[in-house]
Amino acid sequence: MRQSNAGKPLPWWVELFFVQIGLPDKILRSLLINKKRTKNFYSNNKRNLLVIICTIFGLIYINPLIKQASNQNQCVNESKGMVKDMYDLNTYLDEAEIKAFATNFCNGGGI
Repeated sequence: MRQSNAGKPLPWWVELFFVQIGLPDKILRSLLINKKRTKNFYSNNKRNLLVIICTIFGLIYINPLIKQASNQNQCVNESKGMVKDMYDLNTYLDEAEIKAFATNFCNGGGI
């Protein structure tokens, strides 16, 4: 392996891509500059990045719960109309009881 000016061995990826394969030095310079900028950005914004990552994972975690609740509400709303039409229960049942019948139907029960 070649030695850099500081006496440290070159990283394996530099040795492979830029010494063995022969990629242009311009690419290496831009990679090293971007690596330095990324390290500086991360060290200056650790807390903000942690909050953003936790928020994203929290939203990903609760997304199935939100979808399930939305589907349940949609089923109940559609079943209310079906209960009213099929049995004409709205003459002697109030809205809460019709909603109870619709919820029972959506959870696998009969009407």
